Order: sequence, then C-alpha cells, then structure tokens
Amino acid sequence: MKPRTLSGRQARRACLAVWLVTALVTSGASAALAWQDPVDDLARVRAEVATIRDLRFTVDPDPVVLTRPALRARLVETFRVEAERTNFATEARAFRTFGLYPDNLPIAPLLIESSTVSLVGLYLPDTDELILVGDDDAQLGGLEEWTYAHELVHALQDQQLGLDQLFNARRVENDDVALALGALIEGDASLVTTIYLESHPEVLPGLIIGSLGTLPGALRIGGVPPVLAHTGAFTYAAGERFVERLKEEGGWEAVNAAYVDPPVSTEQILHPEKYLERDDPTPVTLPDLAPAFDEAWNLIHENALGELQIGVLLDDQAVGEFAPVSATASDATAGWDGDTYQLWVDERGHEALVWRSVWDTTTDANEFATAIRDREAERYGTTWEAIGHGSGALNAADVSLRVKRAGDRVIYILAPEAEIADALLDRLGGA
Repeated sequence: MKPRTLSGRQARRACLAVWLVTALVTSGASAALAWQDPVDDLARVRAEVATIRDLRFTVDPDPVVLTRPALRARLVETFRVEAERTNFATEARAFRTFGLYPDNLPIAPLLIESSTVSLVGLYLPDTDELILVGDDDAQLGGLEEWTYAHELVHALQDQQLGLDQLFNARRVENDDVALALGALIEGDASLVTTIYLESHPEVLPGLIIGSLGTLPGALRIGGVPPVLAHTGAFTYAAGERFVERLKEEGGWEAVNAAYVDPPVSTEQILHPEKYLERDDPTPVTLPDLAPAFDEAWNLIHENALGELQIGVLLDDQAVGEFAPVSATASDATAGWDGDTYQLWVDERGHEALVWRSVWDTTTDANEFATAIRDREAERYGTTWEAIGHGSGALNAADVSLRVKRAGDRVIYILAPEAEIADALLDRLGGA
C-alpha cells in the first residue's frame, strides 16, 4: 500500500487545526471595533469573501468587539433561555444513561466556560450582528481577519439563503438532523475561509499565533466529554468536506440548493453520496411502552443518535480525550439507516432506556449488535448470556440490559431490573 500523502488543500487544513471555534448565539452588550485604518481592510475582506462565495451583501456587516467577560455573561443568559425552551436537561440525562456523559458532570457550566475561552467570533442572525471577541482596542491581525472572513459567510447565508430559518430548524427534536444542518452552515463558511487563505498565505502566521492565545484557557477547562468534542469538530471538518463535494458536483449553485433541500443526517455529511442520491434515513418509531411500566414511570425524552454519535459511543474514549474514532467503531456504524430512543424515569429517579435502530443489511445490524454488546460488557465488567435467537441479556448491579437483533433491526434496552427489561423486550416483540 502506498503511503498516504496530503494534497495542498488538505495540508493547509491540517495547519488550521488549531483552537478556532465560531458559534451562533443571541444578543448582548458590545463595543465599537478600534482597528487602525479599518475601512479599506474591511471592505477588501468583504469583497473577496463575496466573490469567493458568489453571493452579494445587501447590507455590509461592520464588526463590533465583545470582551470575554461580556461574552461569558451573554452565554450564561443564552444557556438559561435555551434550557427553558429546549430539551437540554433531559438530553443530558439520556446521554449520561448511555454513558456519553460522565455522572455528575455539569454540562451547561462546562460549555459556558469552554466557549468563553475559545470563541473568537460569532454572527447573530436575530440581530444581524457580526461580533469579534477580544479587547476594545483590538488590531486587525491574522486571527481577526480569518474570523471576520468566516463570520461574513454567515452574514451572506443570512441575507441570501435564509440562515435564520435554517438555524431555527436546528432546534428540532432530533440531534442527528441538527448536527447535519450545523455541518452545512459551518462547512460552507469553513470552505470559503480555506479558499480565502489560499490567496492570503501571509495571514496564516498571525492566525496561528493569535489562536494560541486561546489555548491555555482551553486547556485549563479540560474534562470535555468526547461526544461534545467530536460533534463540535464534525460541523467544521466533515461539514467542509461535504460542502466541497457539493461544489465539485455543481458549483456554488449546488451548495445554495442545499439550503432549500438540506441534509437530514450525519450519515449524509459523512458520506456525501448518500445526500446526492437522496438516501434518506428510514423513519424509526417505538410502540407505546407505557404498559411495560407501572404508573410511577414517565417518558421524558425521545431523540436519535445517528451515525456520528453512535460511532463516538462505540469508541468509548475517556473524558478529556479527543482522537479520531477508531476504524472498528466506524465500520460498525457505516451501515446505519435510522434510529430512535426513549428515556423513561420513575419517581425514585430510576432510568430506563429503549433504543431501536435499523441498518442497511442484516450483516450491518449484526456487526452493530456485536459492537454494542462488547462495549457494554466492558462498561459493566460482566458478560452476556444468550436468551434466545439473536437476543442477549446482561445483568449487573442495579442495571439490566437486553440486546436483540432481528433481521436488519436491533433493539437495546437498559433498565434498573430484569423484570422491567424483559417486559420492555416483550412489548417490542420482533425488533
């Protein structure tokens, strides 16, 4: 086998694998930007970004500066508002039950602190503001120029492609769809800034030096669950590869068309041919599970993981670790075709997780069923026993698991006791 080499664009992307994160958040206090002779520089960057992206600004966005203390105050308020109108808390509980989040790790404070130290720019579709994070006397350097170019793409998306509607659509009750939409949005901006930097190599040294300024604070945070690190990186890196593939197929017109008919799964981002061929996920539902529980139990959360997050789940990296998902985990999820899960809780705080997935082939389903059994056996330090054709049971302290494969479908059940797990398995019947 020949050693793999990087193309020029891939090499430049590798150089850009530094602490650069942008986000879409809501409003707050800001200060005017104080660059030296900024008008010509800002106009030049705006013109070049518009030319690269082949879109035109209806209004030229002038940047403002938000200091990090002000950013933190805004993030605190943003998380408060979002937590009230979304399923943030119940999703976090589901992720803890899956083992994607450690027990007793406060996710919202972690996200606030990590965002405060690492964010360098943001565009606010609600208020049409383009914000750079820094001091009030910030000067235009490589990091600021790169960030401004990136956020300008979000302004173009907002003005020409309905970013606000697409961003609101990310609040769907399906993580996999939300991640796919995020990858389209951020991948678009990332590709434009990659092309921009190819014409401005002089920006790269300042970009790297400026980025290193966020590194010490980010390292102090630590403790980020791998699922957060991977989903964050996915929207930029995999998103850029996805958008580049669309552009290769049909130019920027094909990218623009994706805002009207967007990708609907991380599978389509990871494998762009599945989007181009409109290989959409198979809808997966669960029956009414209430008869399997007594009246003390309630359904509190329903969602989907999708190919990306299932791969992270199977890879089972340690908190604070961030490495590419292993080939074994990737292979076990490559045949994903749809999934849905429900989290039920009782009055005593016990949890029951019911998860159904469908796969492209019986072989794919069997590979996943084997992988999830292996993962859970290691997690709980015990072994599975066969309880029927395609079914297995794992019983440990305070938890009872069932995994059943039938054809191209797999059922996973986690319950506090065997009686509940078996009742749920009976309720689901054939997978």
